[in-house]
Formats: sequence, C-alpha cells, structure tokens
Amino acid sequence: MTGSRSWAKFVPPDSESWHSLHPLTPVLRSGRFVLPLVFGILQTTNGAIGRQYVLPLVGVALLLGGSAGYASWRFTRYRITDGVLELQSGVIQRRRRRVPLARLESVDLKRNLLARAVGLAELHLEAVSTGDSEVVLSYLTEDDAAALRATLLARGAGLSPDAPPPPEVVLAAVPAGPLVITALLVPALLLGVVVVASAITAFFSIAATGAFLVGGVPGLLATTVVILARQEAVFGFTVAEAPDGLRIRRGLLNLRTQTIPTGRVQAVRIVEPLLWQPFGWVRVLVDVAGYRGGQRDERQQTSLLLPVAPRTLVGPVLARVLPGLDLSAVQLNAAPPIARWRAPLSYGRLGAAWTDLFAVTRRGRLRRVTDVVPHAKVQSLRVTQGPVERRLGLASLHLDTPGTTVTAAALHRSVADAFALAERSRALDPTAAGNREPPLNVPPV
Repeated sequence: MTGSRSWAKFVPPDSESWHSLHPLTPVLRSGRFVLPLVFGILQTTNGAIGRQYVLPLVGVALLLGGSAGYASWRFTRYRITDGVLELQSGVIQRRRRRVPLARLESVDLKRNLLARAVGLAELHLEAVSTGDSEVVLSYLTEDDAAALRATLLARGAGLSPDAPPPPEVVLAAVPAGPLVITALLVPALLLGVVVVASAITAFFSIAATGAFLVGGVPGLLATTVVILARQEAVFGFTVAEAPDGLRIRRGLLNLRTQTIPTGRVQAVRIVEPLLWQPFGWVRVLVDVAGYRGGQRDERQQTSLLLPVAPRTLVGPVLARVLPGLDLSAVQLNAAPPIARWRAPLSYGRLGAAWTDLFAVTRRGRLRRVTDVVPHAKVQSLRVTQGPVERRLGLASLHLDTPGTTVTAAALHRSVADAFALAERSRALDPTAAGNREPPLNVPPV
C-alpha cells in the first residue's frame, strides 16, 4: 500500500479530463495472443509450408498483433466525473461504460509477473449489476493504479480524495507451511496410488506396468502443476480489517489486493476436505452480492476468505465478516433417523440450526461443508421433495441469496420441520417487518 501522497496523487485538476492507459499496454496485451500464434507458426512451418516462410509469417503475426494492440490502446480512455467512472473503448465498434462510484462492490489491484517486471498493474472493478459487472483497467503504473484505487474507494464512500489512507489491522496471515502441505497432499496420494498399482500390475505383466507408468506419471505431473499454480495464487495470504471492509493480499509471482466491502457478504461457507481433517484445517469462502470476478477459476479465488486455517483462527475472522456470529455456541440438530435411507453415507453429518441472526446448515461425509446465511440476506425459500423424500416423508429447505458460491440447504428434514424452519426464517428476517405474508401451510404427508 502506498503512502498518503499516492492516496491523493491521481485526483485530476480537471474533472472532465480523459486519461489513457500506459503506453506499454499494447505490448503486454498483444503478447498474450501473439506468442501462442508465433509458436503455432513455428510448429506448422516445419512441414508443408517450408522453413523459408517462418520469418515472414512471424513478422506478419507480430505486425498484426502489435497494430491491433496499439489501436485498442489508442481508443481506450477513462475519466472520473460527477461520481461516475467513464470508460471508452473499441476500434470498429465503440463502447462506452459508466460505473457509478456509489455502486462499486470492490476495486482489486492485480500485478502479474510480466507486469511487475516493468512496474505496471491493472485494476479490476466490480459494480452492482445484473450483466457484465467487471471493468478492467490495464495497464497503469503501480503508483497510479494504487492512487486510482484509493480515489475510487474514497469517492465511492463519500470521502474526500485528500483523506489519508484508512488504517488497517491484520486479522490473519496464512503461514507457508499449511499451504505447502495442502498442496502436496493430493499429489502424494496420487503418487501412492500409482506406485501401488504399478506394483500390482508388475506381478502380471511388465509391459502393462510400463504402459501404466507412461499414462499415469504425466497425469500426476499435470495435476501437481495445476495444484501448485493454485497455491501460488494464495501464497502470502493476509486478511486485514479496514474501515471500508476486509483487505486481502495474496500471491507469490502474481500479486493481488482485494477488498471485501463491509456489509456486502451474503453467506459464508466453511469447507473441511477429508485430507485436512486430521490437521484440523478448514477453508472459508464468502459470497459477495453482485461480485462475479470474471471466469469460474477467478471467482473461486476471489471468494476465498481463508485458503487454509486452523479452526481457532476462523471464529475471530468470521466475527468481523458477520457480526454476532459465534459458531462455537451453535448446536446443530441432526436429521431424523429415517433420513439414513435417503443419505446412508452422509446422514451422520447432516444438521441445521437457526439462531436469531443466522441459519446454519451442514452436510457432506468425506468433505464436510458448513454454510452460514444471515436471515436478512435470504431472498427466497424453497422447500423441495424428491421421489425418495416423498416416500420417506422428508423434505429439504433451500435458502437462496444473491451470491453464486454458497448454496445453503437444510437437507432431508421432516416435512413439518422443513416448513417450520422456513417460517422461522421469514419471522426472523428484519427486512420483512411490516410486510408479512400468510404463514406457510404444511401439506399432508
């Protein structure tokens, strides 16, 4: 985080002035497309086309990619005026976006390895929207990106851009040890499977063992690479509390600074993978209203509140996210015994509890999942019955929120219990006061 000078550095003297992205933006943007194209040319020209055409084709690819990148950069500009961020882009088809600063969900700062090498960064803005809610400004200098981020957050909160940066208090810092161990657990398990399977097949056929290793080892290596790449994204993970929300910093090679706005969290999920349970470690995810975060893998990363943490660390952090939540005092009620016929493996982990502020549900046998939803954030309640549930007199209650990560459900309860929980959620919702609907009627079993 930059100092107070950079906090106000970006504020333009003329609110109507337009700003361009950094001149190196075409190089960084076009490189992501030109390099694979050049690699493809080098691979295909070894055969029918001939090597004498390699350099001309590479030159054409570089020229076209560079020209497209320059044109895109040349016609992209932005400005802040009247509490709105305006962005113009497009060469053939012009596009103009207006993002009200009061509707900003978060302003994240990203610095990938190549951008860091030349001192650049990019901003990812999320706003409340039903469509494409993400706006990306890439690339800016690191100082300008940090100053613009601070300016947007300050103006969005109705503060003066000249105000000093808000203080932060670090709540949790994930050590490298658990990250390394969790990264190696799955590859170690797969390696054990490969070794055991190879030893078994060796008794029958050496050729079969060789074929198994040829197919299994590359898959093992590919899985390891994917897992290590995901762990790199959460390396150095820290959670700090600031007046505008929780600040998350993470990444080893590609750095990212993310803000979870105060009061925007719709639900929380606590995941206990099977291999983590002996260590007492959990993963904590959050749902933020309107926050989509780009592609699916990116959403999974941006929803992380704690990638891996001991149970003792989870409580204090959740108390900042959902004030009034104390999971240690929540006693979950088990599903009825007849639910064993519907969920014989996970029956022992099914549970639900309703407090004055939150609905808490749990499910999963090998991978335990606990969901916490504030009653005030529930948008709709659904009581469902599958064919087996109808035969057993069971029903499941689903709590729908604006988020996309957490889907809370009290599974396989008695029909009367499911409807009673739904009615209690409606009664405990403070936003529905004075606008009560008639009580839900329990259908005959």
